[in-house]
Amino acid sequence: MFALGGLTLSTNTILCLPVYADLAKEEYLRTGVKREAMFYAARNLPVKITIALAGFVFNYLISAFGRDVADPLGVQLTLLVMGVCALLGFFFFAAYPENKIQAQLAQYQEDVPGNDV
Repeated sequence: MFALGGLTLSTNTILCLPVYADLAKEEYLRTGVKREAMFYAARNLPVKITIALAGFVFNYLISAFGRDVADPLGVQLTLLVMGVCALLGFFFFAAYPENKIQAQLAQYQEDVPGNDV
């Protein structure tokens, strides 16, 4: 359980940061306004809410349905909920239009010669 949870957390941390960096760069090239801090804050708020909800759901499931060998349903339901949430996250992340953002970044690079942003 901890290995799978660590895998999803590390994926969220590693893959999302370059996505936000590309979005911030595209926003800057499109509008001329640097908003990197806003993008970072917009990333952190849902992460904090998710961590709080995960703690709440985990505690509820193990207290309502069991937490030991004699009554393991709470732990089993925790794995089920974690798997469903990971799948939902995968589908949301797969819907990210990376090709569109990369094409826009490449277009801005071509439009402004010598632009190394």
